[in-house]
Amino acid sequence: MQWLDVLHVLDSAFPTGAYAHAAGLESLQPRDLQTALELRLEESIARLDLVFLLHAYGDELIGLDELLHASLLVREPREASSAVGTSLLRSVCDVIPDARLAEFLARGKQHHLAVTFGAVACALDLEPELAAQAYAFSSVRGLVSAAQRLGWIGQRLAQRMLHDLKPACVAAAAQASRVRLEDAGAFAPLWDLASMRHEHAAIRMFAS
Repeated sequence: MQWLDVLHVLDSAFPTGAYAHAAGLESLQPRDLQTALELRLEESIARLDLVFLLHAYGDELIGLDELLHASLLVREPREASSAVGTSLLRSVCDVIPDARLAEFLARGKQHHLAVTFGAVACALDLEPELAAQAYAFSSVRGLVSAAQRLGWIGQRLAQRMLHDLKPACVAAAAQASRVRLEDAGAFAPLWDLASMRHEHAAIRMFAS
């Protein structure tokens, strides 16, 4: 039953609204999509998201969430993280009873995705390293899916790319485990600039 709960929550069809977000990819329009995603894994997801995810296993969630909120400097991805994280938390609380998650939903303000994902993974007794790998993979899976919907790549290339990105997901999880919370911080300025440009685009397919 527990493994089925994990599969249920990690399924891309689970209602989080993540499909509407692309982290500025639409404006970034990288020449080499796979390299851009590897950079995002190494410099952003591993150095920030996954560090907070791992700390969500034991730290007080509301304070951790507020710290992540302050660490997300660009408005559009900050609001996207909160929107998707809140949707994930509400949907999980609908099907999985857990006092810690229920308290976080009731008392927290932002419910950022990385903190929420870590708290959910903890509630499901998923090993932290596996949870970090799953988060990393789901992040790039969403961006590859966005690239498909933008017409940049087809289905077969998308699946090959996701397979090729698996080692980078594993490496990101390992890298995050070595980063102290006080040292957490992303540095992916091209992605940040793309998010800021995307916010003011006259025509766009994605919400972020």
